[in-house]
Amino acid sequence: IVTTGLANVANYGLIRGNNGIGISGGSVTASNFTGGQIIGSIYGIAGTALDITNAGQIVGATYGVFASAVSTITNSGTIASGTVSGAAITLAGFDAIYLASGGTVTNQAGGALTGQRIGVLTGGGSALTLDNAGIISGNSFGAVYAQGGATITNQSGGVINGLGTAVGIYAAGAATITNAGLIDA
Repeated sequence: IVTTGLANVANYGLIRGNNGIGISGGSVTASNFTGGQIIGSIYGIAGTALDITNAGQIVGATYGVFASAVSTITNSGTIASGTVSGAAITLAGFDAIYLASGGTVTNQAGGALTGQRIGVLTGGGSALTLDNAGIISGNSFGAVYAQGGATITNQSGGVINGLGTAVGIYAAGAATITNAGLIDA
């Protein structure tokens, strides 16, 4: 699905972008419901400003979700960088979520944000507000990589895990971190 303007999408099935992007638009509001899959050979969802609610799977071979303007992502399903076969995800590419201008990410209990490189990334100087009760992981750079300021709350039961040699949380600017779960690197 590609639009240059506003895109409002409610998905209960499969949206597959074999030539790049599952959903792309100037401004995208998308609800991906339980059992829904949005898969892209580059991006799962990409746009200028995003308002995404996910209870299914969003997977892109490079980025699960990419936004160039301040955006809001709420997840209780899975957002990942990689490829999909059936319901199985093989990690590849870069980041689960890349918010180039920052924004707000809420990862609810049962939610997973997994990137081959980084789980949640913000662009240079961009602010991140993150509330996590699920699992956020990154394999090579870090689970959370905020290139600006960050306010991070890791709830009881929340896991922020930098796998391998990756860090749990990296913030280039001022950071306020409240932890009642596990932050591991």
